[in-house]
Amino acid sequence: MSGAPLTRRAAIKALGGAAASLLAGGRLAGRALAQDDDYDPGGRIRVDYDELASYNELLGYPPMLGRVEAYVLRFWGEVTVPTSWQHWEPVLRSPRYYDLAYGCIFRVVDRADDEQGRAWYKLLDDLHPASPWWVQARHVRKLAAEEFTAISPEVPPEAKQIEISIADQTLRCLEYDATVFTTRIASGAFFRDNEGNVHEFNTPYGEHTAVIKMPSRHMIGGEDIDDSYDLPGVPWCTYFTYKGAAIHGTYWHNDFGRPRSHGCVNVTNDAAKWIYRWTTPFAGPEEVARRTTAEEHDQATRITVYP
Repeated sequence: MSGAPLTRRAAIKALGGAAASLLAGGRLAGRALAQDDDYDPGGRIRVDYDELASYNELLGYPPMLGRVEAYVLRFWGEVTVPTSWQHWEPVLRSPRYYDLAYGCIFRVVDRADDEQGRAWYKLLDDLHPASPWWVQARHVRKLAAEEFTAISPEVPPEAKQIEISIADQTLRCLEYDATVFTTRIASGAFFRDNEGNVHEFNTPYGEHTAVIKMPSRHMIGGEDIDDSYDLPGVPWCTYFTYKGAAIHGTYWHNDFGRPRSHGCVNVTNDAAKWIYRWTTPFAGPEEVARRTTAEEHDQATRITVYP
């Protein structure tokens, strides 16, 4: 449809076409031979491009932001390429499943080098903590501790509040009633199942507070309405209900300005990161899930959702 936003899947499809053209021209042909034509490692979808191909060469981007850490440390890592396959072993020719998107965040818990000297990072997925998740280390950027530093820590918690307008599809952050940040959102919508039944997933109206903050969350659901979603590494989640409503980063669409979520407040990854750092209680890089305690309830950032 003319004027429709370019989805991530469409972008990857377009990238695949660009890669195919360059491979046919021979620029990356040698690299493509690293994987046999009849090799099928499995996965959710078939993608016909070489995992070793440089996105810089394909699309003319600046050098990739991934950096291989010399020592094994636990840190938060962000995927910095359009897609990076999750492998079950730290080997290129190994089964793979999830295609992890640009902007995904995970806890990096180990490193391994394969026989070719290629470095791999082991990721901790909060939904499947015992499963082996390996990605090429060059596809991951280590998040610096400063990226968790609190924004406006000098402002008293009671002077901060978030207002979300469902009608306008906007979110704004206020300090002393003055707007300091605003962004478009995609709020809860309704969906029809295969039988035509309507299922409403409205973002909950009313007064809330920040109750849990997580740098990364594997979100799944929708099976009961034939609209399942399976989204690993959703970044910068600020929950405001214990039933799962959150403000969080969004890597699977850029269709902000209209309802389309299952109840959460979708914003860009950068916006979610700013909100995560600005809201109270603050959460440091060592915290996997920062829960607001009963003693902190009055200090937690107020979040009001208007119709």
